[in-house]
Amino acid sequence: MGFLFTKEIVLAISPGLCYNNPMNDWIALILLGAGLSADAFAVSICDGISYKNLSVPRMTFIAGVFGAMQGIMPLLGYLLGGLFIRYIENALPWISFALLLVIGGKTLYEGIKAVLKKEEPTEKLFSPSAILIQGVATSIDALAVGVSMLSFSISIWISAPVIAAITFSLSLLAVFLGTKFGSLLKGKSGIADIIGGTVLIALGISFVLRSYV
Repeated sequence: MGFLFTKEIVLAISPGLCYNNPMNDWIALILLGAGLSADAFAVSICDGISYKNLSVPRMTFIAGVFGAMQGIMPLLGYLLGGLFIRYIENALPWISFALLLVIGGKTLYEGIKAVLKKEEPTEKLFSPSAILIQGVATSIDALAVGVSMLSFSISIWISAPVIAAITFSLSLLAVFLGTKFGSLLKGKSGIADIIGGTVLIALGISFVLRSYV
């Protein structure tokens, strides 16, 4: 889940936040980190499925990108203090949708083509640039979350690294799980690409739908 889910969490414990209760703020921060990392978790699983023979450094790179982005975006939102965010907030879900549609659409197309031709697609090369785009797409809505953190008693310079660490840990686990699931589809890479591409597109659509709920 993304911004809407985490916003609901913050509102649910808002009485404690209003009084700058440190304990409640820590609970909110952990929940925020888990909520914000959910999209990265889903995409990391897809990466684990799509990329073959991922080494530990590459798995760490994927998790590191998602963690860093989820830490940077709330920090930027906090520093901007809503002065700029309110003008682009409505566009953020559409930006995420467009980025995931491009990446997911390409992956889905390659998978369908391979299945129809009954042949294995060329092995998907590891692409740091694609990972970076995914990192931006899954974290851009966290800009608005940073604005809501203005009321936290915990310093943003602590909150942002905590969110990044939570996202990194969950994303690393997700990539690992994705590689295990991908191994079950060994010899069926076309199906793996179809699953991965579909999930990415569905995730992009969910960003847009959640913005209207």
